[in-house]
Amino acid sequence: MGLKEFLVTSEGESVPIPQYYRKSQQRLKTLQKRLSRKKKGSKRWLKAVKAVAKQHKKVADKRKDFHFKTANELLLKAEVIAHVDAERRAGGKLKYKRASKDSFE
Repeated sequence: MGLKEFLVTSEGESVPIPQYYRKSQQRLKTLQKRLSRKKKGSKRWLKAVKAVAKQHKKVADKRKDFHFKTANELLLKAEVIAHVDAERRAGGKLKYKRASKDSFE
């Protein structure tokens, strides 16, 4: 279930989904575990919150960078670009938690 490729061109070239979130899950797990052990409202707690936010921002920035680079590459290659909404094509909401993670990546 879920998306198998990020995109497929009309020539049949496919771009795999880079799984940035899954790759960073271990680091996020350790940071969030550290955060949970801090006293809420303390300076160390704020520091831990910032560390978790920073890691989430890294994942978001990697995704954004990938999207811009992929779009730029497509624009340089193609003359016409068409877009299909994958969620509508799949028939509605995604059923599984793991599949929903893939759809964001």
